[in-house]
Amino acid sequence: MSNFILIFLCLTLGYVFRSLKLIKKGGHLAINTWVIYVACLPWHLSIFLP
Repeated sequence: MSNFILIFLCLTLGYVFRSLKLIKKGGHLAINTWVIYVACLPWHLSIFLP
């Protein structure tokens, strides 16, 4: 149930950010890059380090 709440929250925040124009055009590229290279770093390190 909490997964559905999180999905709904993310969709709502995305709609709010788009409607208020808080994120510039092409901002999704920066957010995706941050998620891949920074937020997932501990997970990647746990795979390679014993």
